[in-house]
Amino acid sequence: MPIFTRYKLSGEVVEFRFIELDELKKYSILGQKARVTTKDGKVYEGFADEPYHTGEGNSLTLMWYDTDYKTGHLRSSNMVTIFIPIGIVAKV
Repeated sequence: MPIFTRYKLSGEVVEFRFIELDELKKYSILGQKARVTTKDGKVYEGFADEPYHTGEGNSLTLMWYDTDYKTGHLRSSNMVTIFIPIGIVAKV
């Protein structure tokens, strides 16, 4: 059963709970920076895109931008879309 955690910008936990895989679509994180950990321990970070349930199958979609986190600006126009099958998600 995946864990869903939502944080404030300060790092304070706002919400923490175990969720069923079918519940992921109820917790919209559209446009928010998200970290997804899979059952094998791999971690993916990016900005959440919807829908969670794509035509390619059930997956979480993250957009990764080439961002300079010191300045907050984009380094380039490069972007990568990451599709993570819901069945392997351990934490969001």
